[in-house]
Amino acid sequence: MKIAYIGDFSDHSFEGLVKIVTILKHNLSKKYDIQENIISDDTKLIHIHSSGFLPAFKKYKYPSIYSIYGNFGISVFKDVKDNYDYYKYLIDPFDDYYSFPERLRKISFRIISLSTPLFIKRLLFKKFDKVIVPSEYMAKKLNLPNVQIIRHGIDLSKFKPAPLLKSEKIRIAYFGHLSASKGLIEVINAFSKIDMNNVEKHIYVTKITKKFKEYVQKIDPTIIIHGVVENIVKEYQSNDIIVLPYRHVGGAIGTPLVLVEAMACGRAVIVSELPHIKEFCGDSVEYIKSCNVRNIVDKIQFLLTNQERIKELGKKASERAKMFDQIQMISEYDRLYLELISKG
Repeated sequence: MKIAYIGDFSDHSFEGLVKIVTILKHNLSKKYDIQENIISDDTKLIHIHSSGFLPAFKKYKYPSIYSIYGNFGISVFKDVKDNYDYYKYLIDPFDDYYSFPERLRKISFRIISLSTPLFIKRLLFKKFDKVIVPSEYMAKKLNLPNVQIIRHGIDLSKFKPAPLLKSEKIRIAYFGHLSASKGLIEVINAFSKIDMNNVEKHIYVTKITKKFKEYVQKIDPTIIIHGVVENIVKEYQSNDIIVLPYRHVGGAIGTPLVLVEAMACGRAVIVSELPHIKEFCGDSVEYIKSCNVRNIVDKIQFLLTNQERIKELGKKASERAKMFDQIQMISEYDRLYLELISKG
């Protein structure tokens, strides 16, 4: 049975959307003939993967699923501020992931998406057989009868807890994109205020640029910078506290896989208090206010002096992360495919 996967899958392999699509395609290809961006006469089902809503403008004559990987409810102002900080502190246009025209195109599409009222998005999503979202937060935002929650999953046999390393140094770390929306600038400034001999400060990013290195060197030269690593699980497990101060629901995307992976590895996480993050994490993390460097510093210092709390959070987090099982995610999509194909 032919399934058409529609979306922009040419993006970087570390993008959350591409990771999830790759997992789905690899596993469901054993049962279905999945074709990327090809719709033929014998296509049985169309599955659209998107972080926004622009692909919803198209009409499809086959049963269709629309999987949303992002969040709605982000202001244009916050997005413009993120992009301004991105180019001011982290990257030069010629050193970007994308060419400058590509980046402008992406920013333009994003502004259009953010500026479009939610009621228009609802009208567009109504026509699909199913709209898949990863959280109750997004399901309530859309408030449509065809919405279904399927949580994004990770490989829990790979991302698993390990004892804290016995070391004289306590390691605190940020993992994620070279991105202002992820709170990276706030992390750098917060880390600069942690001046303790027994603390190591690490930043793991998906791209290292000259401007970023210069900025870190200026603010806090003791921070150790890492690029893409060979064994991400080992790196999670080598740190004691992981700090993820997302600026807003857009920076935290639909499901921040870094957050879920760190939790599954049994690490104490400090993360922004956002609606869908609270839904995902419950009481298994320490929460901070977004864009609040002082609050980040206070939470880090609290954990640095409370080893038992670090261990307690690690245990709670690894247990909580079990709700993000990729086996369950694949199984739910498989059932949905069969249901829609059988209806024709």
